[in-house]
Amino acid sequence: MPTTTECACLICEPPDARGGAEWEREIGTVRRHGWGVVGILDGAREPGWAFSYGLWHSFRQPELAMFGLHGEDMLTGVNELADRVPGGGRLTDGAELTDVLEGHPVRLRAADDSWHDGLFGIAVGFYRHRTPPFLQVVWPDRHGHWPWHPEAGDTCRQRQPSLWLPLAEHPGGLWPRIATEV
Repeated sequence: MPTTTECACLICEPPDARGGAEWEREIGTVRRHGWGVVGILDGAREPGWAFSYGLWHSFRQPELAMFGLHGEDMLTGVNELADRVPGGGRLTDGAELTDVLEGHPVRLRAADDSWHDGLFGIAVGFYRHRTPPFLQVVWPDRHGHWPWHPEAGDTCRQRQPSLWLPLAEHPGGLWPRIATEV
């Protein structure tokens, strides 16, 4: 996590008139609600993901990302966590929360910066390529094993990346391909 609290977003450092029009929706969302959530919803062959933008600008809290569940579940999960922040909730690396996904805990893990450009395009643009920290919202398999546990199920491991590892050190699978094809 960075030690600075500076924000380089399109609100704090407005673009000139030529560059700002394309971002009006995102800027308006953050001004009205404090953050926005983007869903890259799952396709026929690849899992989707959802992530926030604006939490750093509004509250100096890390942005959030969730992977591999049904689209609405991820959008709801990210919004549910973000909604805790205005009341003083703190989002921290390693935190385990039991009230985000019905019947399952989640754990927050700091994402390595090498994933930002490939997975969080709107957030990267909103923050003018000086993206703040992200926390990945990680879910366990149906037996309660986290994806880094040796007994974790394949679905749990394959449907969510290990963002806490640098992209170059990720153990293969589809996520490095997705992150580098964007």
